[in-house]
Amino acid sequence: MLIRVATDVLNDSGDSSPRAGGGGTDAGLVDKPDISANAHAGGRRSRYALWTLLVIVVFVAFPVRLYLALTATMISRDGATFIWYAQGLARDPAAEMRTQAQHPLYPALVLAAHTALQAVGGLLRPLGVSVSSVLDDPVRSWTLAGVTVSLLGGLTVVIAVYALARLLFDRRVALLAAMLAALAAEFCQLSADVLTDMPHLTLYLLALCAAIRGFCPRATGLPTACPPAGLALRWLFLAGALSGLAFLMRPEGAGVAVVAAAAALGLTGPCRLPRRLVGPLVVVLGAGLVASPYMLITGKLVQKKSLPRFLPGSCEAAEPAVAGWQWLLETCDSQGKSFPFERISLQASGTPAEGSCGDDGARYRELTTLAIDSRLDAVLTSHFSLLASSTIDQHCSPTSGTPSRAALGSVPADVAKAAGLAVEHWGRALRLTLLLPAIAWLFLRKCLPADRTAVRLVTAAGSLHFVIVVLLVLRFDYADLLSVRHTMILAGLTLPFSAAGVAAILDLVPARRRVAVGVLVVIALVAPTAPWMFEWRYAHEAYLRRAGEWIRSQQPSGAKVHTTRHRVAFYANGIHQWSPLDRDKDIARILAEARAHHPDWLVFDVQRVSRYSPTFLQDLEQAAALGELTRAHVEEQAVKGKVQRAIIYRYRPPA
Repeated sequence: MLIRVATDVLNDSGDSSPRAGGGGTDAGLVDKPDISANAHAGGRRSRYALWTLLVIVVFVAFPVRLYLALTATMISRDGATFIWYAQGLARDPAAEMRTQAQHPLYPALVLAAHTALQAVGGLLRPLGVSVSSVLDDPVRSWTLAGVTVSLLGGLTVVIAVYALARLLFDRRVALLAAMLAALAAEFCQLSADVLTDMPHLTLYLLALCAAIRGFCPRATGLPTACPPAGLALRWLFLAGALSGLAFLMRPEGAGVAVVAAAAALGLTGPCRLPRRLVGPLVVVLGAGLVASPYMLITGKLVQKKSLPRFLPGSCEAAEPAVAGWQWLLETCDSQGKSFPFERISLQASGTPAEGSCGDDGARYRELTTLAIDSRLDAVLTSHFSLLASSTIDQHCSPTSGTPSRAALGSVPADVAKAAGLAVEHWGRALRLTLLLPAIAWLFLRKCLPADRTAVRLVTAAGSLHFVIVVLLVLRFDYADLLSVRHTMILAGLTLPFSAAGVAAILDLVPARRRVAVGVLVVIALVAPTAPWMFEWRYAHEAYLRRAGEWIRSQQPSGAKVHTTRHRVAFYANGIHQWSPLDRDKDIARILAEARAHHPDWLVFDVQRVSRYSPTFLQDLEQAAALGELTRAHVEEQAVKGKVQRAIIYRYRPPA
């Protein structure tokens, strides 16, 4: 039965796919149903076999992700932050949410998974099953909890991609899309780490599916010219609620609610405006009921990013830049140095407008009055130049509130560069091979049309997210921070069209050869990505984990670790004391913070600090008081012919 259904699915030439406007036999809106007993029995068997095939696809995804989770050297830097967040939620949820920049749903799921694992361990111990090696170890048990949540997200995203492709096209394209999602390299990698990407993408795609069901006539039988009612409103409410859940995991999850509300408001037809408001209000109600408690606790719409800074002409200064300016002023004051504002920055950045942006403008005007006769060291100079270039151009003119003329001259080029970066990482998220069939579908779409309403909603959601990524680069200086993780939504929205491209190509092949050709096409798309798919995560940073484990061997728990490397403190089962990268350059400040907070250990990544000063560690040791710093251990690792080192100092406050 399974083999026959698989063959039938691949040989389906698209007759059951939705036509433009949402019809088609697959929608059940054109052909009269066959109500005979044999037809019902055959339909049930076919649906059962189809779902069995989908389960098989999910099980294909599972071993790949499990292998990556088992072979990962360690978790990501953000993963350590999420686990600490989860531990904080167990102590005081409201206080933790107010102090954390990340959104709380993923840490809450990690906490729930950890609680469940501990409960399972409690049930197994009386049976004599040994679980102490994992569940009794705080580092390993929390890691297992986090990876479990991500792994489940990585499996459910396969189902979410299937559901979206099923609404866009037909069952054949949906199964192909699920298979591509199961074997997409970045999907596999991100499912094996303590990261939000796969659970968030699952919620995002399911929210979009619910929105499509709320609008699509083949799902509701209602005309698209009039706001949906009854069952359709329930789907829109569900879309808002799922979008709210996605928002609680990552702020861009709210994009589906924005798109659905705007689409409902924009419907045209015989219905008057008051009735057209029903749809948007239902979407907002669903999202608000889910997300508003978090907003009330934090007192902000978005905790992680400032919404006004996304708007053109915003006068709100960048938080990192403001903090950086404050640190520079404090550093110069502590060293008795003045700030060479005019001599260093204005050659490249232009003069800030007088009176611009309120208090921040006054701060910059004050900087221009500082004397310039003292020389700053090269590190401070380079740091100042970076801040100047990233903040001065964000100033607004005092009259119009728009960007300065100097900034306007570079806007088209900056937008083009930001868009180019977004497209580059979009392609990397699909390892390019899975993007090519989607491009092929654009040329073959008349042979395999998609549901028009669904395509419009998917396009709107994708366009909104693309704009968000571009604005991250332009307004938050993400040019160097952008990664494939920021474009996973675009990748998830693309996979149904990639599958449609494969299906359209198969339609050009004789029916008797489609199964064989389909298998070969999938292999051809996936095989080139195998080196990335099976790459051991963070193998090149194993020395950081070993550094943390060495500290733990000296101090099993509660060690206070002062470092920029989160994971050293995590694998030490210790308490992380943040030492920002900028402050690594200032030896006096590092020692001042150590004397104030009394850490047990200081850990430095040699390659990182050597970029600031080749003699950084020697200068640090010379500046410390007698007996304050003792070099306790060095962890080394050879990576591509270079030796990576982590230096561990034992710290004792001076008398």
